[in-house]
Amino acid sequence: MLYLQPYVYQLIKELVEQRIVDKKVPYVAIRNELHSKIISDIKETIDELEAGGLVAHSENINGIELYRVEKEVELEDLER
Repeated sequence: MLYLQPYVYQLIKELVEQRIVDKKVPYVAIRNELHSKIISDIKETIDELEAGGLVAHSENINGIELYRVEKEVELEDLER
């Protein structure tokens, strides 16, 4: 997953830098904090895709979100 490496690396770097600023030893990124930030970013991205009309979702009886593509686009178009 080479395309994720720069993103995850940057998040780890930011989390460590924030702990340094806050003087929270040890100066490391904690997995739970990293996962929480990643999930938050994913939710924000899905909201943006829905607002743009590219995807939509419904929920099953258990409240699990089910996503579908509403508009076909090329991946290169999303990177802009």
